[in-house]
Amino acid sequence: MEQSSSERKQTIRHQFDSFCKMVLHGEKVNYEKEMEYRGRHEISLSQVSEEELNRLNMMDKYISETEIFRVLDYDIEVKDELISEALKYLP
Repeated sequence: MEQSSSERKQTIRHQFDSFCKMVLHGEKVNYEKEMEYRGRHEISLSQVSEEELNRLNMMDKYISETEIFRVLDYDIEVKDELISEALKYLP
C-alpha cells in the first residue's frame, strides 16, 4: 500500500527528528567525555604554586641586548652594559 503525500512528509519529519536527537545525544556524550578528560588533566592557574609558575617563566633574549667579545678563539657573550663598556677599554 502506497503512503499518501502527507503521510510521507510525516514519516520524513519523524525520521529527521530521530536523526537530530541521535546526533545531539552523540555530541552530549562527546562533551561529557571532554569535560571529564579536562577535569583529570587540567588545573586552574590560580591553583598553581608560585614556584611552579616561576619554573614556567621564560625570558626572551635579544642579540641587541648583548655584546660579543672574541677571547682566545671563543665568543664570550656579555649582557651587562657596564661590564661591556669596561671590557672595550682592555687590550
